Amino acid sequence: RCGALAGVPGTGGSDHGERLVTKPGKTRKRRPEDRKLRIARQLGLVPTTQEIVERWLDEAVPRSGGAAALDAGCGRLSQLRPLRPRLARFVGVDIHAPAKPLHWLDEFAVADLCNDVDAFPAATFDVTLSNFTVEHFADPVAAFRTIGAWLKPGGWLVITTVNRRHPL
Repeated sequence: RCGALAGVPGTGGSDHGERLVTKPGKTRKRRPEDRKLRIARQLGLVPTTQEIVERWLDEAVPRSGGAAALDAGCGRLSQLRPLRPRLARFVGVDIHAPAKPLHWLDEFAVADLCNDVDAFPAATFDVTLSNFTVEHFADPVAAFRTIGAWLKPGGWLVITTVNRRHPL
């Protein structure tokens, strides 16, 4: 994506060569998220989706620790990762195994969320994140029924999807 704001015309392209001056004579490469955040704020898209999801996950994962979390459809990154110290169990699930090991996970399961209801016992997880995966499910209703069965009573399901105006 190279710093592009998904779905917003004129924000694509690359950050190659873009520098941020921190002190006179000192520069550092501007991180792509700096640019994304700046563009989102200019467009009035605040708080950002990332900020909202971070708040919800922070609220969903008990500060006392001991929570079990599932990243449903996890990829190379997870917004649950910063909360790792508060998780007793951190599980990823996807229809395919990752190309590279995801070292921050305690375990990874290959399962089709639309069909593999028995991949985990019922009432296993305190929080589940489904981050930009809904659009990939063959049967979203079945997938969320499955995820719902895996959540403990009172558990959280945090979902994002690809609608730039209302991604939550």
